[in-house]
Amino acid sequence: MDFENTVRKFSLDKVALLGFLVFGLFAAKLLVFARNEKPLRAGAQLVEAVKNNQLTPPAGQKTPLFLLMKNKSGQSVGFLIDHLDSSDSKLQGSSILYMQTPLHQERVTSFEGTGDLSEFVWKYDAASPFARASLQTQYSDSVLTVTNFDGQGREYQINPQSPWLPDILTIAMLRNMLDSDINKALLELLVPEGRLVPATISKIETKNSDVKVVVIEYLDAQRVVEQYIFNKDRTIAGINTSNGYTFQPVSIQTILALFPEKADYILQQFKFLQEQDSEENNRIYKDSV
Repeated sequence: MDFENTVRKFSLDKVALLGFLVFGLFAAKLLVFARNEKPLRAGAQLVEAVKNNQLTPPAGQKTPLFLLMKNKSGQSVGFLIDHLDSSDSKLQGSSILYMQTPLHQERVTSFEGTGDLSEFVWKYDAASPFARASLQTQYSDSVLTVTNFDGQGREYQINPQSPWLPDILTIAMLRNMLDSDINKALLELLVPEGRLVPATISKIETKNSDVKVVVIEYLDAQRVVEQYIFNKDRTIAGINTSNGYTFQPVSIQTILALFPEKADYILQQFKFLQEQDSEENNRIYKDSV
């Protein structure tokens, strides 16, 4: 048997198979969008509204947004801090996601760009006891460039073809949807890991007139579903996820008291918090450390 030719043929077969799979995924994505022309147009409208700088949170919504993470049993297992600021034609954002289950995990992001999202840099760092990840997504000249700082500095580019939005702007986008006559939309959300994920966004009718509900279904292999619950004034009342976790708005004092091991880090990342309600924050902070 000609081993060299066999190896060469096997390699070519693998390349052909990979090409077939990539083409298949691309074709499936095109099919999804082709069958949903109206929701796709609605998605473009939502993206355009955000680009027009319609990001102002309602008067009752404090920023940053502090969310307490609970598991199915109602135990507090982590938190999410989400901050977004739009001023002087600039957009800045940051977030911290901390989870105690199943292991201590942490995800930190920072976002900086123009108000119309024509350019931005989004940095992502994640850590657990067994792994670390660090990457940067940069958008310029209509191209997304993702750099993975894994020691090799691997880089790849994405040319978005459909309406899309960085998911750090999800809540702002959903508020715009609540104020519109759009009931269903289709677009791609750029996640911090540097991937564009197709998602459907739908308003859900509820018997409770005091709240409004919007559901996001991610159309990738994981098929995660997130339910966003808003109060009448469009402030966040809670977030439910299909993997059993819920997020409820709380104060910074609650976060510092429940997770004292992260107090120094939180106040370092969000230094301006020390200027807000400084007397109360300092009291809770001292009690927690």
